[in-house]
Amino acid sequence: MVQPTDIHEHLQTLYLLNVELNLKNILELGTRTGESTITLLLATKELGGTMTSVDIDSCLEAKDKIKQMNLEKYWNFIQTEDLSLT
Repeated sequence: MVQPTDIHEHLQTLYLLNVELNLKNILELGTRTGESTITLLLATKELGGTMTSVDIDSCLEAKDKIKQMNLEKYWNFIQTEDLSLT
């Protein structure tokens, strides 16, 4: 599943840090096509946690990938500019 993106070299580190630190509640600002989102969701699933992603765009590609991997029950998506969150 590793695709040559600007973040692909860091995905294993993201996963391992989240699992080792037992981070059950994750907030992601920026989703784009979902590479880091899926990595974080896999860690979230392992830990029984939840994750919220915020992006100004609809991120349809990420949503499709997450649905295909049956990870949507661990994920909340908010479509808004992250600076507008209160």
